[in-house]
This record gives sequence, structure tokens and C-alpha cells, in this order.
Amino acid sequence: MLFTFLSLLVFGCPLPTNVRYRCETDGTCALQGQVCGPDRFCHPPSDLQDDGGLMLDGGPCVRRDVTAECAAAECGFVNDGCDFVDCARDCPAPQECGIERPNRCAFPRLCTAEGWCWENPLPQGHTLNAGWRADTRHAWFVGEARTILFWDGERSALQHNPAPPITNLFDVQGSSPTEVYAVGSQGVILHFDGTQWEREQTNPISTASFRKVLALGDGGALAGGTGGLLFSRRAQLEPNIRWGPENLGTTDDVRDLFLDRDGRALVLTRRNQLFVRGTQGWEPYLNVGILSESYAAGTLNGELVVAGTGPNGVSVVTLVDAGLEDGGSLWNPIDAGFLIVDLAPGDGGVFLIGQNQYGWLDPDGGVLRGTINGFNQQMTGISHQDHTLLLAGYAGFMATFNLDSTNPMTALTLRSSPFQRSGSNFNAVCGTSPTSFFAVGGNETGGGPRWYERNELANGIEWRMREFSLGGTNAFHGCFAESDRAWFLGDDSKFTLLVSSQPSYNDFTGNFGGVYVSGWGARNVGYYFVRTQSDQLTVSDSGVGNSFEARSVGINNANLRAVWGLSGDAIVTVGQNGNVSRYDGVNWTPSTLGTEDLNSLHGVRLQSGAPRYVASGANGTIATLDELGDVVSNVDPNVQLHEAFVTPTGVGWVGGLAVDGGGLVLRQATPGAPWVEVPLSSPREVNGIFGFTTATGETMWLVGHRGMILRKDP
Repeated sequence: MLFTFLSLLVFGCPLPTNVRYRCETDGTCALQGQVCGPDRFCHPPSDLQDDGGLMLDGGPCVRRDVTAECAAAECGFVNDGCDFVDCARDCPAPQECGIERPNRCAFPRLCTAEGWCWENPLPQGHTLNAGWRADTRHAWFVGEARTILFWDGERSALQHNPAPPITNLFDVQGSSPTEVYAVGSQGVILHFDGTQWEREQTNPISTASFRKVLALGDGGALAGGTGGLLFSRRAQLEPNIRWGPENLGTTDDVRDLFLDRDGRALVLTRRNQLFVRGTQGWEPYLNVGILSESYAAGTLNGELVVAGTGPNGVSVVTLVDAGLEDGGSLWNPIDAGFLIVDLAPGDGGVFLIGQNQYGWLDPDGGVLRGTINGFNQQMTGISHQDHTLLLAGYAGFMATFNLDSTNPMTALTLRSSPFQRSGSNFNAVCGTSPTSFFAVGGNETGGGPRWYERNELANGIEWRMREFSLGGTNAFHGCFAESDRAWFLGDDSKFTLLVSSQPSYNDFTGNFGGVYVSGWGARNVGYYFVRTQSDQLTVSDSGVGNSFEARSVGINNANLRAVWGLSGDAIVTVGQNGNVSRYDGVNWTPSTLGTEDLNSLHGVRLQSGAPRYVASGANGTIATLDELGDVVSNVDPNVQLHEAFVTPTGVGWVGGLAVDGGGLVLRQATPGAPWVEVPLSSPREVNGIFGFTTATGETMWLVGHRGMILRKDP
């Protein structure tokens, strides 16, 4: 029966037509002959009007009362037969609408093209550099690691695109939902036609960074960047090579592209020069000499406005058409950017945003200042439509800001995890099952140690933060878990023991100094902890772990970095200069594997009964200790490896820092096989790696900088 069912699917048996199908992530429909509608459900073509809206039962547009439907909805939009009605109910961030069921809230699950899925922060954690909003159902954010995030007013989706993995996208803008452009590093220009993103080449080919893009409509656009870089798009040129250079006459960086009230294209450069596009090409228009550096320009109530920093480093808004009038020191330094908002005649203003602060300068000269609590890193990506601003920034920050509110300070609606992004990093991950699983870390510059606990809820996965004070401890650096409890290891010589989710603390500063970075143990064996700057273990033979002593492992004057064991007579330590020491229950036997520092260690006992350990360290060094003997591999001297893990089936994993400054993951399928890079495409350094074997295979988790938690299923 199962084979018959699968065969029917494979060989194209028609899907039931009495079921309402949601569109695929790429905008297609599995049901033959149907098309994806604006509600993200599949419809017969007859249900769609010429403008893309929905018709009721394929006939003329007839509005119906949806008051009851909105009252029953947790969130989102409902269709009244002609258009979508916003029920004006938002999900609590980071939940989104319609993930599992229409008009119901749930946690999002966004995955990269390589199959790594975000579990924290949500919906994703790559820094967003810009946003553009066409209407309430179409908004795009772009950022690092070629990230393009689409927001349809209810939920977000990662849109895969052909940019290289390490591309940073800096700006996005369009003229309609079917004509959108994104630009970034390495000369990348992307175009979205309503269905898919395609990369468009310049002629000649440019590898410089494009920082701004301006959509002109009808297939025309401008893209500018570093060193006076300026290219224009012409729809009549051959496909995919539509962009040609324009001579701006300067090597100064392009800071903004915009249209004035007469529809002329203007360019603003970093050093306060304005250029206008005339019939004979680009011409100098004006120099805003009272600014020390320009950031943004536009029209405000029809007048030309430039925003930047003044001689004293404070933010200044200048009314250019009013004779270069100095707008004054209106705001403290803004680190991220400015937006000149011209919503309608007499209804404009200037929006400034930076670290944990924003400023709204209304057209009557009033100034509103506010803070965004908990978000102390810079925010960028400002765009507007229908009096609504898009805000984006550090570690996936995403929000909307309603300018129509009488108190905009309360009109900020977060679309992303309300989680502390001010320097918080995860340093390790451990657990005994996906439902008893922890990520630990903290803020090394202050703020206290933190652990996150994984919860599988009915509406998705949530990582819940726990934070507390523990003397001078700022962060946890390691963890390991037993069947019913977990140990978190921190600086200031402190541990935390977690039993049934309740923490207790041990302070060993009276006897030992240093930072605890690694540990292993069990109540029937004892506990072994590694301190930095020490050639001794901190050991407790007690089954409780409350009485410790220093114990030598036979290596003098070489700092230990990690310890792991399989039983009381099979314990291994690794450390500085490739030092290794094995314990057989009676004696420690030291040896040396190469010359590089080994910083992490993990092991398992294979089904055959043989032990297998993997250690990783400096300058791309990986050491394996298994049935093939001790083997040292140097995969790349330019990478740093921070964490090692061996699955119960013996598959080796290591994670660390790649040459380009992003995350790196390597995998060894079987003992003795080569180490192969597992594509990650993330600028986040990998500090911890852990996995579990499930019925379908092995699922892996990564943790790292800026609160990153990623999962990769088999």
C-alpha cells in the first residue's frame, strides 16, 4: 500500500482538488494548473483579477463581512472576496503568522540553501543592512551572507539567490513587487522579477562594492558604491548584461541615490557633493560645505535636504534649497543612518537611527527622541511606505515603526527575537536529548553568564534564556551533561550545576584560579575540570562533585585545554603544544601529537567497543585517537578550530573560524577518511558543535557568535 501511494506521487497522480494548498516556498504550486495568489495559497487562474487580486468563486469581485473571521483570528489578514483585510493583530515576536495554519501564530523555521536552519535568533540571525517595502504584503530585507529576507505582512521567508556565499548585500529597492534590485560586495547586482532572483552582470565587470541602488521604473535603475562607482541599468540591453558604467567625475564614495521633485536623478557623495543627471551626463550640482560628512539626501516638502555629521560630530539636517541653512545639532551621533521621508506634501520628516536610539524630526520642526530597549547595537535598513518605516540591523534585528501613531515610541513592533544582542555569544552546547539541551555563553564585556534551554512546543521550537549573577563571572565557556543534570563552566573559577532546571553554584576561587573551559564526569566516576593556565586538573572523586583537589596528569608547564572520558579508566586530556595524556584508572601517560595547541576534545565508544576521540586546535589541526592509532591532520594552517564532536556512529565534526572570518565546519565520515568542509555560508564563528542520533539519522547543532544556534537535519 505504501509503495502504491508513493508510486502515485512519483508518477504524477493528480492531487485532490478539494484541498486548499499553500504555495511552495519558491512561489510555485504543486497542484497542476493552479497559480500562487497574493494570499500565498494556490488558486485557479480564474480566481485572479487582472491586477493580481482575488475574485470570489471566479466571478466578479463581491465584498463580504469578515468581522467574525478577524475576531477569531490570532493574527494576519483575511480575504473579503476582493482584497485582504488586516485584522490588526500581531504575533508576539519572534512568532509569525500562518506558519502552521492560517491566522495562527507559531515559531518560524528558516533554512539556508545549505540546509542549516535557524533556531536562535528568530526568524534568522544574519545582520540586515537595508529594507524596502512595496506595500503591506511585500517587503524585503537584505544583509550579510547573501541574505534576502521577504516579509509578506504575516511571516518571513529566506529567498535563495545566485550571489556568492560570502557576499554582503548593502541595499535593496524596487519600483513594484515585480521589479526589485539588491546590490552588495564583489560587484553583485541582483534583480527580482516577481518570481526569482537573478544575478546581472556589469560591462565591464566590476568587483567593487555597490552600496546603494535606486529603481527608476520600466527596467531602469542606478547602482553606486565605493570610489565613485556608478552603473546604470538599461532595459534594452542584452539579458543579464544590462548594466553599464556612468562617469560621475569623482572618486568619492556614493552615499545616496534619489529623485528630486522634478524627477531628476541625484547622487550624494561622502564628502558632501551633489551631482545631477542632465542631458549631457552627470554634472556637479551643489556642495553642502557645512557638513563634515554626508549620509543621506532626499526631498522634504519639495525641498532638497541632506543629512550628515557636522564639524562637532553631531547629526545635522540641512535644507539645501533654503540656502544651505544649518539645521543645527539636532541629535547625538547616529552610527547607522538617516532617512529623508517625504510621504506627501506637508507630511514629511527626517528619521535618524543609531545605537539603541532613534529620532523623528517632523515637518513642523518638532523633535521626537526615543530608545529601543535591549538593542544596543546599531540598526540600519530604513525604508518607508504608507507612513510605516522598516528598521533592520545587527544579528537579524527587524521591526516596523508606525509614524501615524500619536506616540511612535510605543508604535515599534518587533518582528524578530527580543533577545539581548549586545555582545552575547554562545561558547558551547551540550545535552542528553533534543528536549534536554543547553547552549551556554554570555557577554564577555559584562552582563552576566547565560544559558539557553531548548523547548519543543506545540507551535515550534523556542530557546528560553536564563541569566543570573555569579560573582565576577561574565560568561560560561563550556558545558557537559549527564542523564539528569548539566554542568556549566565559567570564568572567575566558578561552575554551575543544573539539576531539574534549577541552578546551584560552586565557587572555587579560594583554592584555584583561572577560567574553567572544559569538563567531564559522572557520579560513579568523579568529575574532571580544566582551568586555563594550568597543567593540572581540578578533580573530585566524590560522586556529588563538591570536594575538589588539583591533580597532575604528568605534563609539566604545558597548559591543559580540554578533558573527556568514556569511563573511569579511559580519560584523555589535550593541551598546549600538542600535549596529550591518557588515564587508565591508575596512571596518567603523557605523549605529544604534533606541535600545535589542541583546544577541544570529544569522544565516544563505538559499537565495536573501541574508543574514538577527536581533538581540534590551532592552525587547522585535527587529531584523532581511535582504532587506527593517533593521527594528526592539518587541514589548513590559516583556520582556527574551536570545538570537536564525535557522533555515536563515529562521525567526526569540528567547527571554528574560516579564512574569510566566518564559520567553518568540517566532517570526517569514517575513521581515516579525509576531512571535508560542510558548507555553512555564515559570518558567525562556530564555538560549539553537538548532535544527536535520531531514527532518520544524525541531527547537528552549531552555536556561536551573536546568539547563533543552527540545526542541520539528516
